[in-house]
Amino acid sequence: MMNKKLKVEQSRNAVRNSVKAGILPLVQVMFGYEDENHETLRETEEFFKSIPYPSPYFFVTTPLPGTALYMDCLRDGLIKDELQYLEKLGEGYVSGREILVNLTEFPEDEYYNIKKDFEARINSNYRKAYFRHSFFVLKKLLVDLDRFIYDVRNALKRGNFWERVLYNLKKTIRIS
Repeated sequence: MMNKKLKVEQSRNAVRNSVKAGILPLVQVMFGYEDENHETLRETEEFFKSIPYPSPYFFVTTPLPGTALYMDCLRDGLIKDELQYLEKLGEGYVSGREILVNLTEFPEDEYYNIKKDFEARINSNYRKAYFRHSFFVLKKLLVDLDRFIYDVRNALKRGNFWERVLYNLKKTIRIS
């Protein structure tokens, strides 16, 4: 539906080849794309079960100005107040925030619970795979440590050392 001209098997092979090359892939998941339903969620879960190192990053599908999806939402009346919508875009569009437009088949009052359960299932599969691949666990920890050290050095230069240290420590604990 996104016109990526990419087959699921190509994505699967890209992840497998990355892992073989020693590269830790990060797979981004857009929750709530047009016509998302329980069947499409099941297909996404099956994809994550089929790849060797399923490191997921979740995002809420958010129609952005200039895209066909955005224009469709304006045309179909899903974006009722465009100015208010654009102002809310400034808050970001990651997984933890409210949806701006519900494009799924899920009722609004069930949307968040379905999303939360879906992410929990994917993350559970990720943790299982993570511990099966001890080499990658070590490599990821080293990458996280390098990133942490880099951020600490920059924070010292900018004068916001403790703020950055605590932020990165929380992030590292959450990932590990």
